[in-house]
Amino acid sequence: MATLHLVFNSAGFAACAGLISAGDCVLLLDAAALGAVSPPTLPRAVRLCSIVGSSGHDKGSKRDIVSYDDFVALAASHERVVSWD
Repeated sequence: MATLHLVFNSAGFAACAGLISAGDCVLLLDAAALGAVSPPTLPRAVRLCSIVGSSGHDKGSKRDIVSYDDFVALAASHERVVSWD
């Protein structure tokens, strides 16, 4: 079951890191999107995203930048959406 993980900070990322599976999507928001989180190596099939306009985005990172509309589409296309704060 594909899950969209909404990660807001480093504590949230630490809490969900062991539960991320192939096919999941991790969306970094707030402090996480601003670079306060240094994500560990994720399974290859996991998509790592940040909301467009997040200052501090590293252009060389492996994150996809998503718009608000993309965010809504991600939420609708995943079977579960879990927030990690």
